[in-house]
Amino acid sequence: MVKAICEVWIRFKRVRQLKMLEETEKRKAAKRSASFEPYFNGTWDIVK
Repeated sequence: MVKAICEVWIRFKRVRQLKMLEETEKRKAAKRSASFEPYFNGTWDIVK
């Protein structure tokens, strides 16, 4: 019984870690795309 609870808890923690990693990756990607936005807005002068 205890072993089963431990396994579920470990799995739960692992899933939470993965979700947190995904969130940070999404945030990084959002920051990256935000910094590249001027390229796509046709405002090359601002970037240069």
